Amino acid sequence: DGYTIGVASVSTHVVNPSCNPNLKYDPVKSFTPIDMVADMPNILVGRPGLAADFNAFRDAARKRGDAGNYGTPGNCSLGHVVLEHINQELGGHLVHVPYRGSAPAATDLVAGTLDYMSDSVALLKPYIDAGRMKPLAVAWPTRLPGLKDVPTYAELGLPALNITIWYGIVGPAGMPRAILDKYEAGVAQSMADPALQPRFEKMGMVAVQNSSPGRFGTFLGERYRSEAEFIRGRKMSGN
Repeated sequence: DGYTIGVASVSTHVVNPSCNPNLKYDPVKSFTPIDMVADMPNILVGRPGLAADFNAFRDAARKRGDAGNYGTPGNCSLGHVVLEHINQELGGHLVHVPYRGSAPAATDLVAGTLDYMSDSVALLKPYIDAGRMKPLAVAWPTRLPGLKDVPTYAELGLPALNITIWYGIVGPAGMPRAILDKYEAGVAQSMADPALQPRFEKMGMVAVQNSSPGRFGTFLGERYRSEAEFIRGRKMSGN
């Protein structure tokens, strides 16, 4: 009836459909975009002592065949996609080590078993602050307030790696315009609530203002097409 909605994310609408062509939904055609509501930066980290910064990491990896390994929350997770982008840039020398979740990967990086990983700033910042991980690059339009020495991927000449952790609201395909308008107005009212921003910040997220069904739909389509081409070209799989 148009009144059942869901949460879309970079995982459900970009990464998973690109990795698994047998999913029973199309990330673009099966849904009506309503609005993007939240975004979160991604950060690349390494074991302290491996590389002083991203350029040193890139230069060392290009000079030797063994660039090290990287951990991810699993095959074809967002962390896997980001590191495979980097791996392609470096010539394919990094070795992928999949885990079942981000926490065990972070634990092994701190323990010295892993060399690199990419995940949300919210998860990795405590390790960075404690000096147990070295931040190398951040996926965000600008440098982060608490990590002003860490460059963005765009600054490093790799704008395609600006893959953030976003969330939005979608309905079923063919949602009647009258119902879509109600949702759009309701989301706009909620996002304008001054009590919402601090709650998002506590989770490491940024509330997205002034989204719209049209803008969100264009964003979904562009991100899916771009990453699907890359993931399939790299023969990545969620299995």
